[in-house]
Amino acid sequence: MPHLGGVGIFCGFVSGLFLAVLLIPEFLNILIKDYSGILLAAVIIFILGLVDDIKGLTPGIKFIGQFVAVTIIVFSGFIIKIVDNPIGSVINLGLFAISITYLWVIGVNNAVNLLDGLDGLAAGVSIIVGIIFLISGLQNDDPVTIILTISLIGSLLGFLRFNSHPASIFMGDTGSLFLGFIIAILGVKAFESVDNSVKLIIPIIALAIPIGDTSVAFFRRLNQGKHPFKPDKDHLHHRLIYLGLSHRQAVYIIYFISILYAISAYLILTQSTFFGLVVFSITVLISIIGLKRIGYLEAQRIKTYYGDEEIIRVNQAMAPLFMQRLIHKIMLAASDFIMINLALLITWWFRFKSGFLVVDRPVDLNTAMDLPVIFIVTFLWIGLFIFNNLYNMRWDVSRFDQIRRVGKVVLFGLLLIFIITLDPTNLFSEGRIAIIIYGIVIFITVNFGRMVLISIEKWFSILEYGKHHTLLVGDTEKARKLLKDIRNNPHLLYELVGYLSKDKKEKTFSELPNLGAYDDIADIIRIKGVEEVIIAINERSRDDILNIVAQAENTGVIFKIIPQFYDVVSGHKTEEMIGHPLIRLFPESMYLWQWAAKRLFDTLLSIIFIIVLIPVTILIHVLQAFAGIYPFYSLIASVGKFGKIFKMINFNYNSRKKGIESIISKFLYFGRIYKFPSLINILFGQMSFVGPRPEEVKTVNKLRGKIKFYNRRFQVRPGLTGWAQVKYRYEDALKHHREQLKQDLFYLENISLTFDFRILLRSIFIFLFRR
Repeated sequence: MPHLGGVGIFCGFVSGLFLAVLLIPEFLNILIKDYSGILLAAVIIFILGLVDDIKGLTPGIKFIGQFVAVTIIVFSGFIIKIVDNPIGSVINLGLFAISITYLWVIGVNNAVNLLDGLDGLAAGVSIIVGIIFLISGLQNDDPVTIILTISLIGSLLGFLRFNSHPASIFMGDTGSLFLGFIIAILGVKAFESVDNSVKLIIPIIALAIPIGDTSVAFFRRLNQGKHPFKPDKDHLHHRLIYLGLSHRQAVYIIYFISILYAISAYLILTQSTFFGLVVFSITVLISIIGLKRIGYLEAQRIKTYYGDEEIIRVNQAMAPLFMQRLIHKIMLAASDFIMINLALLITWWFRFKSGFLVVDRPVDLNTAMDLPVIFIVTFLWIGLFIFNNLYNMRWDVSRFDQIRRVGKVVLFGLLLIFIITLDPTNLFSEGRIAIIIYGIVIFITVNFGRMVLISIEKWFSILEYGKHHTLLVGDTEKARKLLKDIRNNPHLLYELVGYLSKDKKEKTFSELPNLGAYDDIADIIRIKGVEEVIIAINERSRDDILNIVAQAENTGVIFKIIPQFYDVVSGHKTEEMIGHPLIRLFPESMYLWQWAAKRLFDTLLSIIFIIVLIPVTILIHVLQAFAGIYPFYSLIASVGKFGKIFKMINFNYNSRKKGIESIISKFLYFGRIYKFPSLINILFGQMSFVGPRPEEVKTVNKLRGKIKFYNRRFQVRPGLTGWAQVKYRYEDALKHHREQLKQDLFYLENISLTFDFRILLRSIFIFLFRR
């Protein structure tokens, strides 16, 4: 493996300095006076990397070499003494100055070194970071920083020409250690003020990718019980490739995130600090979502599903990544960005320039289209679109449904604007009329931009409307007929990659290769980049289909199934697919914001009721003591979401006495007052206000073998009240349990915030009027 690229980077950098000395002779005096120690240390780092590439060095020897190099620059006067706090006064590091200097230089040095895992990755990210350093040098009129940065960027551009995938040369430790060292030095020098304070937050943001990747790797190895400094193949770039991206795609995604961080650093450096920090916060949020998406922020967990005859436990699988879908979402977001601001511009013209409205205080275009205004408006609308899953609509969602869903979100946003800007003294001002016009315009422009983009994708059969890798499950006669139907309808965009059978078979089925057994589905989805799974099996056991869905639930694929199997998955919401005999399964029928709102409502309302009911609780304890009821509370082992066992808290109502004591016991039971302590279970997320009735473990064990689909009710948290509770009493007869389960399944298939609200109102009515 040719590692002379590091030598090339070093020689290119030094050549840039020699050229600068030839053109600007006084530059040599500056280098000797202020940078002699730094350049000497850089040569030591270069030699250290060169020896490592030729002979190989242990991590301990390399660390000692780095420590010596940093010691040289510290004695030459390179110390981070004062850090400029962007939101307050400066921070004097005092006794920690030298320690922070060692930590910064060695940390960045190794972070860049570890980033060098794919062709062109470390060099490309370093160029992006170097551009921010160059901008700072130009802004501060610092010729040394400008020359050093240009020399570094020039050497990297020359190297990147031969290091892009497929690379013909590599930088090795010679290049990565030298590169990390120079970037660490420039990260301080480029942002150093005349008072020796350093705006360290800017290089930290610019270097977020290498610093973040190294930090995550450090703590991940500790969590796994491994040596934190021992290299492995589970860095960010490795994980992206593992999840199905090509070499180039993984590099380009990391470039893209690096550019976002670079833009954040640039805004903090040259624009408003507050505005820059807001952009940075958004970028961090995107990064966290991305890390969660590739499985970095989640430990390996086993999920439990209750089947009709068995309990199914599966490892959570990671969803493969699809570059075409990511590009489609980015283009949708870009279209929305343009159309949202176009709507703002059209509304401004209509309100202030068209003459249709009489205005008291005209607003000029510069004020209306000010950068913070554009950012805030765009961010709020796109955030609203994200929380309503408008960027997750697949190719088989009709255009009418897409327009309808956009319209609902725009209407909701318009209502929010109306509420925020409500002026009771002037309900029909020209400003409020302009808001209505704005809502109509944004509905038209956003849908127009989206429809144009979708039409282009359909016309060229690209991105979301290109062929989708599809996996067939089953080798039955029904599957054979379905294959014929798919092949006769190419507009369905299915590209079948193979099929799975109950037991792995080394043979083809209707010209499709066998890829494995049902249990291999998660790995097959990742390896083959499968986007859709069609289930067409004849097995009578409903657990086979549940097992297939469970194995691949978190892989992000779309499951489609022959309509005859609807009863197999009863309890899942389904949607009929136009044009072919399939229905799509939805394990969840509410959007992210709706689940968050439901949980927030549970938390806040439970806290309020717990506080308000403190006097009632004391009174109940007095009555319990009078009736000889001990202990005051009972803990009931109940089955929660996904079959997890929890202790449901109730008031104890069992009295061994008769007379008035028995009346108190009946009052607690028949008045449903004994349920009040379950508010604590709701507060801790074990229950919800609305959901299926919580059942004891012994009851579940008895009924799940007798009642079909009984365990589907554990897909959501059990509720203090629910649709079955308001429809049926709590008889213990088996037929009544069957009827209650029907209502539970009806609730699961139609779950929504409005449905929950209806159930709560009914429950209050029943509690107050006993009917």
